[in-house]
Amino acid sequence: MAHAGAGSFGGAKAQLLARNLAILNRLHPGYDALIVAFRADDPLAQARFRIDAWRWRQRRCRKGSVLLITHARDGGVKRHVSERCAVIVASGLRPIVLSPDARHCRLDDASGEAFPNLRFDTSRGLAELVAFLCDDKPLRVELHHFIGHDPAILGLADALNVPYDAVMHDYAWICPRITLVGVDRRYCGEPGGEACEFLD
Repeated sequence: MAHAGAGSFGGAKAQLLARNLAILNRLHPGYDALIVAFRADDPLAQARFRIDAWRWRQRRCRKGSVLLITHARDGGVKRHVSERCAVIVASGLRPIVLSPDARHCRLDDASGEAFPNLRFDTSRGLAELVAFLCDDKPLRVELHHFIGHDPAILGLADALNVPYDAVMHDYAWICPRITLVGVDRRYCGEPGGEACEFLD
């Protein structure tokens, strides 16, 4: 038998948390504000990054890598990227999957190991990400999807000076809704230009 995620508290969890937080703040005034400030400052972020970076380096492949840019959603794109990763591994290279995570670009290598602290703020440019990836000897970039990424990610292949392939999985390149379907749930007719920019 195991205890997981406060499940044994059932519906009383929220009430218990509120009551206990009130007790903590009464005994230690400012406790919750201190925790909020600690989380906002995140003084251990760099240490966690260095640990994951060290783990990442241990898995580098001498032959090089292939970068796969994709979204963070489920579905056919995710399945196809997973299949591509298996093909890349079989060829002796390391697949590196770049997916969006809030404002950041997150790295994974399809090994089953998690690297939750390898996140790069691409809204400030690609320099930090490019410097990190150079030692992985990227040979090419596969752009599967850019939804959720900062637009800067589209310049990654140029920044690394490697060729790229763009894989079309849907209409995201030309349609803000991805599906070419309007608000009336019918084919939109592909009006183009500004008519697409401000669709609800």
